[in-house]
Amino acid sequence: MALVIPASEVEPDESGSRFQSDMFTLCVGPDARLFKVHEAVLFQSPVFAVFCSAEFKEKHDRCINLPDDDPEIFGYLIHYLYAQDYYNLPRTRDPSVQAKELGTMYLLGEKYQLDRLKRITVNKLKHAMKAKKDAMIMFEMAQRIYDNVPDSDEDFRKYFLSILPECLTYLSLANVTAIMKDVIPTNVLWKDIFEASLKLVRKQHQDLARLDETDRKHAELRENFIGLEGAKKRIEKKHYDKHPTCTWCK
Repeated sequence: MALVIPASEVEPDESGSRFQSDMFTLCVGPDARLFKVHEAVLFQSPVFAVFCSAEFKEKHDRCINLPDDDPEIFGYLIHYLYAQDYYNLPRTRDPSVQAKELGTMYLLGEKYQLDRLKRITVNKLKHAMKAKKDAMIMFEMAQRIYDNVPDSDEDFRKYFLSILPECLTYLSLANVTAIMKDVIPTNVLWKDIFEASLKLVRKQHQDLARLDETDRKHAELRENFIGLEGAKKRIEKKHYDKHPTCTWCK
């Protein structure tokens, strides 16, 4: 497959060493779609760097087989290696497809140890997904990513924790219960959802307590006002009884 990347999007190579290095062929997906990539470009990934070392068969064959990767999304990873970014992904406005594509890209970043790619993908997620309307889709994507990254992974987890309370706000109790049933209790995702749920309940309780306190103060003020009104009338009556001809009382 000829992957064409516009020259304006390719990161400048002042030394010229990247484009003078040998070419490797990447056979991606079950149908072995072919990508031609410069060896020096592949070295950005510690995983590919190992494949390109002298001790491995791939170095001799100039070919790396990646049958488990999605070739459609993998092309954007190659784009990233050359341009330090990738464009036109997600390729649709369908939230479920966006979550699948960007989730796959994040997992490719994890698989090939490309931390910057993961951070770029999280930033694209922030712009593509909306917690209010895509809450269930976000949970499904989170479960997929949590299941395939180590507990020490921070990039996606920080993002998900930041939107988790809002997502929970827009889901019914039945939805949250269904999500929790599908997550192993020892899983970090279960812990994050559980703690976020507790924080949300505490916040709602505090908000209700503040409303109750406000209502109590309003009731006290009303009672005080009524009391003052009564006191005013009693004083006026007492004054009028002593001074029945007072024009002010009339």
